[in-house]
Amino acid sequence: MTFTYNPATHAGKVRLLIGDTVDTAVPGARLEDEEITTILELEAGTQTPGRAGLYRAAAAAADFLANKLTQHPSVGADKVTALSRSQELRAAANRLRTQANSVASASSGALVDTSRAPAFVESPFRKGMHDNLRG
Repeated sequence: MTFTYNPATHAGKVRLLIGDTVDTAVPGARLEDEEITTILELEAGTQTPGRAGLYRAAAAAADFLANKLTQHPSVGADKVTALSRSQELRAAANRLRTQANSVASASSGALVDTSRAPAFVESPFRKGMHDNLRG
């Protein structure tokens, strides 16, 4: 597995958004390139997503890295650092999901937030309006 950081690539942008930009020797404290590529494909459906897909992939990557950090806790001060970094990553994942949703709704041209709109209810005025059509 490899680690490269180039902010001009989509994987590099994911790293930038979650703060995984330094190659560390600590196992489980970073994402591998192959993991980011897989996350991009799973979350955005492609390795070259648009902005909303990039934010969704970064949120998933932050969650994934937070899970890795909690699975490989160190001892002493390193354990505290890993747990606080995990909490920071989870907060970043929530923020990135919010950004992905706002980018997606802005790019769709929606003027209002329809995510909380009630389901379509047929007007009683129109209900049965054409049941007895006789010429």
